[in-house]
Amino acid sequence: MRVFIIAILLLSTQIITAQSCDTVKINKLCKESREFITSDIDKAYSSALLALQNAENCKNSVHYYKSLITLGKVLSFKDNSDSVIALLQPIIGSLPESLPTFYKASIKHRLSVAYINNSQFDLGFKYAFDALRMFETIKDSANTINTLINIANVYQQQRNFKQANKILRDAEKIIVRTNNLTLVGNVYNTMGILYAENNYLDSAEKFFLKSTQARETLKDFASLSWNYNNLGGMYLLMRKNKEGAFY
Repeated sequence: MRVFIIAILLLSTQIITAQSCDTVKINKLCKESREFITSDIDKAYSSALLALQNAENCKNSVHYYKSLITLGKVLSFKDNSDSVIALLQPIIGSLPESLPTFYKASIKHRLSVAYINNSQFDLGFKYAFDALRMFETIKDSANTINTLINIANVYQQQRNFKQANKILRDAEKIIVRTNNLTLVGNVYNTMGILYAENNYLDSAEKFFLKSTQARETLKDFASLSWNYNNLGGMYLLMRKNKEGAFY
């Protein structure tokens, strides 16, 4: 059913009536989609779809691939991995040589997330490590870290603490250099979950508190709800009921 939905979606891009490549409109719709992705997923989806429909008039341009990546991200947030694969897998072998590395890496990252969510770990790892090498090449710290977290999460699912920890330690080295509080919050929260699930509760507490401090500074309330939930659960495991109840 999901693949059928994406087939209709792709067909709809072929009947768009606009005659010119309106890059201003495409960029505006992609930006709008990203802004709504956590608050109104249906609005994010319709904006991303409209961006792709308009970008059909800019085939093989940066704007076309940007709209594909945006729609792929929204579909991923909608937990529709089959549609992400149906959208992006057919183009992966024919990306223009001139397409900037960032876009090639982003497409592979979106595919890796989709395959991992489908428990197709071999393909997920393949595209994740391809994306990682590309993001490292262009020194894109944020996306390098996001890809490392994605890889670590798979190792964690496979109960491979050693590899998950190694990958997250690599991410930690980057955040120490960049001092980006959003990345600090993401990496240390992931480390906290890894250590808590492996019963290293003292270390988990340290990482959760570092993440929470960063997100409180940012006033990132959506992410903080997860931090407080994680801290509450961890303190209950530590039999610190007062602290658990507080969080």
